[in-house]
Amino acid sequence: MILIITNNDERTNSFVECIKKVAKTEVKIIQDKEVSIEKISKLQPDSIIISLKYKKDLETGSFKEILEKYKSVIPILGVAGGYAIIAEYFGCEIVELNNNNDALITCDTNEELFKDFPLSFNAMGGQSIYINKDKLVDQVISIAFSEESAQIEAIKHRNYPVYGVRFYPDFINNNDDLIIIRNFLSINDKICLDDSEIIKVKMGQIRKNIDEIDRKIVRLLSKRNANVKEASKYKKTSSDVVAEDRIKDVLQKVRTIASAEEIDPDLVVRIYEFIIRSFIAYEMSEFEKNKK
Repeated sequence: MILIITNNDERTNSFVECIKKVAKTEVKIIQDKEVSIEKISKLQPDSIIISLKYKKDLETGSFKEILEKYKSVIPILGVAGGYAIIAEYFGCEIVELNNNNDALITCDTNEELFKDFPLSFNAMGGQSIYINKDKLVDQVISIAFSEESAQIEAIKHRNYPVYGVRFYPDFINNNDDLIIIRNFLSINDKICLDDSEIIKVKMGQIRKNIDEIDRKIVRLLSKRNANVKEASKYKKTSSDVVAEDRIKDVLQKVRTIASAEEIDPDLVVRIYEFIIRSFIAYEMSEFEKNKK
């Protein structure tokens, strides 16, 4: 069982959906006010994720008991406020800073949590809370930092399978959300899908977005067919028919989707531009016929 502890944090909902995509065991959610060491002991989780909003008056007594009992037993991940709870438990100081929450982050790809991950990425943090980088304790290691401010974005314990990330893994802008989740769950391999199963999940997402590209292209071409007839009727010029600005707009959307899915955007754009230009070449021949 993967146990997720939250406190009605709206962003945790989408995070949970990502976890379910790569988990091969039950995912159970409980609210922080319901947490007790007795209840968790009965659940016997294989890993624990603490994903919640951080508040100064947050009652952390139960979390301290959880970390004390399970820190050396099962993997634990703190997300957003959970990152702060874990850091505080191990003796770090949490500070509030008005930094950009959509930050460019550099990570240590040699660390298990960021295995197969890009060296730099953009991610959205839950709140403007950070570990005081000048007072980082020896047992806590920084494994990711924001490039602009050098603030600590992710940590791990030196000896235990305990991690914290200030950002939400499903709010990463390059669609690598499943990688961090997979890497964390893979620490306990019995609760994570294997790579072939995760590839199926990713391919499903890619197919969905490719279908969206196709729908945009079909809409463009169907509209163009009507535009050609209208242009022929009123003897408009060939440049009016081609409508380069509209073509560029559609191809830019194609590039954006391809980049998000880590498909070679230049190749995908060339393929779709070939389709569009071929259709236009036929249109232009019909246009010239109708002008005569």
